[in-house]
Amino acid sequence: MTAPASERVRVRRGPRKGRYDLESVKSVLDAGLVAHVAFAADGQPYCLPMLHARVGEEVLIHGSRKSRLVRALAGGAPACLTVTTIRGLVLARSAFEHSANYTCVIALGSFTLVDDIERAKRLVDDFSPALDQLALARLVASGEYDRHLRRARAIYRRRRDALVSALAVQLPGLAVEGIAAGVHLVLRLPRGCDDTAVVADAATARILVAPLSRFHVHATEERGLVIGYGRLHESAVNDVAKALARIVRRHL
Repeated sequence: MTAPASERVRVRRGPRKGRYDLESVKSVLDAGLVAHVAFAADGQPYCLPMLHARVGEEVLIHGSRKSRLVRALAGGAPACLTVTTIRGLVLARSAFEHSANYTCVIALGSFTLVDDIERAKRLVDDFSPALDQLALARLVASGEYDRHLRRARAIYRRRRDALVSALAVQLPGLAVEGIAAGVHLVLRLPRGCDDTAVVADAATARILVAPLSRFHVHATEERGLVIGYGRLHESAVNDVAKALARIVRRHL
């Protein structure tokens, strides 16, 4: 156990339970969901619950610039930040022995506004989910991410080629576009064809496609179907193409 930074933060009742090392403080801050921030404004004390986040050795809270709290803290008002996590309730035979097991950090100091855009961007990035970042970093470092991309490209290429071939057989008079990238393609329909009606009929057959007309900002006569193949297994391509072709023909 390290020594306290000053006498005013020394634990006096049950001093052996006190911890002053930085790692212990960080663990409590990271485990807590809510921080209570106490301050005084115009002679009146306040204590408000705030969401918080730790970045390095700094604790960040978020609030409106117009709020009493932010205005007071931005002006350099002394503050007390407390983060508590209840570990369990202690129920005794005597009411005087009831208690609670908890961990708590009480930090005394002052806050400053974070105004610098570059610094704010770094802080936002630091708040990204740690587990997701670690998993992605491990995938990249191990080379598995690159292998996964190669496998995925090959799978999607086979699905795309199978779908394009099946549509060419079932609907030979309609053009297929947009196959150079992504996991969607566009099946062009003649102008005047109601692609929203085609989509509605396809949905009743459990085929989910989107009308091209809805992807235009302004009204247009362009009609078509946006067809995704990311989740379309190669073994189902021909059956799906046949069923979709029957629906499309009814609207031509």
